[in-house]
Amino acid sequence: MKLVQEMLVPASVSAADVSASDLASSELDALSDLLADDLVQLYCDVLTGLLDQHCPAVKVRCSPKKATPWFDADCHAARRRTRAAERRFRRSRRETRG
Repeated sequence: MKLVQEMLVPASVSAADVSASDLASSELDALSDLLADDLVQLYCDVLTGLLDQHCPAVKVRCSPKKATPWFDADCHAARRRTRAAERRFRRSRRETRG
């Protein structure tokens, strides 16, 4: 039995997809007498709507990675020691360049 997890992720969007006309036609031009809390809520609502319009969330199915039998606790500990040594090396190199 295969375990599959489904997630919602946003589709890709570029700055060109959200045009100035989209922003101009939004409710952001009616900012005259609103309180700060109302402005923040309006800003969030408009941007959420634009994102939903231009890059709606899509459902993605992902399967969990299969555990490799050879990657045991010793391998995990060795990887942690290696990463810690790399961090120490980078930190000591920065300090000597000072």
